[in-house]
Amino acid sequence: MRVHRRLATWLTVLGLVVLSAGCQADAEPRNRVDELLSRMSLADKIGRMTPAERAALTPEEVRVTAHGTTVFPPAIGLRATRDPGLVERVDAATAEEVTGGYLRDAVATGRIPMSRIDDAVRRVLAEKTDGGLSTGDAAHRDLARQAVRESQVLLKNDDDVLPLAKTGGKIFVAGRSADDLGAQCGGRTPAGPGTTVLQGIRDVAGQHTTITYDRDGAGVDGTYRAAIAVLGGLDAGDRRVLARLATAGIPVVVVLVAGRPLDVAAQVDDWPALIQAWLPGSAGGGVADVLFGDYPPTGRLPVAWPRSPGEPKIKTGLYAYGYGLGYPDRPADSAAPSRPGMPVATAGKLSWTASTDEAGGSGIDGYDVLRDGTLIGTTTTAGHPLGTLPPGVHDFTVVARDKAGNRSAPSAPLEITVPFPGGCKTRHGPCAVT
Repeated sequence: MRVHRRLATWLTVLGLVVLSAGCQADAEPRNRVDELLSRMSLADKIGRMTPAERAALTPEEVRVTAHGTTVFPPAIGLRATRDPGLVERVDAATAEEVTGGYLRDAVATGRIPMSRIDDAVRRVLAEKTDGGLSTGDAAHRDLARQAVRESQVLLKNDDDVLPLAKTGGKIFVAGRSADDLGAQCGGRTPAGPGTTVLQGIRDVAGQHTTITYDRDGAGVDGTYRAAIAVLGGLDAGDRRVLARLATAGIPVVVVLVAGRPLDVAAQVDDWPALIQAWLPGSAGGGVADVLFGDYPPTGRLPVAWPRSPGEPKIKTGLYAYGYGLGYPDRPADSAAPSRPGMPVATAGKLSWTASTDEAGGSGIDGYDVLRDGTLIGTTTTAGHPLGTLPPGVHDFTVVARDKAGNRSAPSAPLEITVPFPGGCKTRHGPCAVT
């Protein structure tokens, strides 16, 4: 318990268990600084020095590098995990990364006096400075991803929009914070090694799911089965993105990348789903882990979410202290939809007999249309434009998918032969001129 109370104190003072470049930190009054310094080991102190402070030691005193920094969530996000053991592991990982051996050895041999280290750390604590450099290894990156996914707080999930199915169809991603490592650290960290939320979504969504990204939401339409808006605030630009996504008539999942609760009261009723992702640092894949159901959302609000910026600090607000939803407990839908009927071509359009899903299943989500084994389009109805075909013999098939991501067997193929100059070369199917 004493270790956990100590960690909680450091969380409150530093705002980050891991002080990594650019993530916001909070500090308690200055009369706490000396007490904190007395509790810290050398590794702890080095782990809390900012890049500027370490640079101020001069090249002759120490050489450090920012390459490979592992950036963990801020204190408020780590508190949402409700996992003191995880916080302790994050703290230890930071000290190990940042130290790198050189500063520790320099102090031990007298090349750098302990007073110099104390002076640097004292400024960090007293002036709310944050920072941190590391040579993050795979274990620490995995730990950061775990910390991120356990800190995700699901605030709204109408009609069980989440988790998103991992296979089939198209998902649209928009928003200024979707593909920005700096934004994931609060906008002050230089972009460096790490995984953005967008890359995490691409990695997790599954090979049969098409992910389309446009920062401003341009190009979204009703053929997408859902949209994910990754936003760092709710300014005029963010509201334009949300309005554009809403015109497509598809479910919109809002992911807020921010180190504090935002003023969402006026807009949240229009959003089917809302996740508070805090600042996921260099591990955007942790956000995707929750969006697609590899892990359930287990985070809970460590503070009340106010209804307005000026609302007094209370325990209720728009969302109460400790609030957070989980995913519904329901039997997994593992049954594939029925096989669609063989498509037929009429007046430049393909059509087929619709598939069905078993009773109690998740329901038909749409169809993937393939030409010669390559996806050419998706649709939510049993029809799709044939399009302009090059000369040659083409096979068209259709695969149905349900909302749980299960896919049917391909339909029987429709063979269409488009004539070459000089005559129609057909095998079995119709000779169609388009």
